Amino acid sequence: MTCVAWDGKTLAADKYAWVNGSVGLVTKIRKTKAGLVGVSGNVIYLPQIFNWAEHEFDPAKMPKLQEDPKEHASIMLITPDRKIWMYENDSVPWLNERPYWAIGIGREVAIGAMAARIKALGAACAAEAVEIAADISGMCGYGCDTLTFETE
Repeated sequence: MTCVAWDGKTLAADKYAWVNGSVGLVTKIRKTKAGLVGVSGNVIYLPQIFNWAEHEFDPAKMPKLQEDPKEHASIMLITPDRKIWMYENDSVPWLNERPYWAIGIGREVAIGAMAARIKALGAACAAEAVEIAADISGMCGYGCDTLTFETE
């Protein structure tokens, strides 16, 4: 129940978490040694994923959940050179060569919102894309966190 979006400058994520039948609020993005990290997946795994990111995604430190094709988290790593690296159910990422991207249940709406904004205004806006995804999806929302490499 997530939408994490990158627009080339800003990483944004909603705060919605479905926890045992209730709505919780969590932070799904973090600045780490590896870069900016956004996570989509079961909220109980966030600490394990962020810990792995702090170890710069060392394959030996990969959480066991990442090996499970049904339980793994989708992880977006934005490196300081602004490349988008995606981790799925493996310790080896794939490089997404698009200038913007999104993960989570709201991803298609967010990607479409960023593409439309580029056509209309010349620049994407990740936070706006997350908000639009929340308006349409109903499975994400409850606020939006943002990070940039300049953010402390």
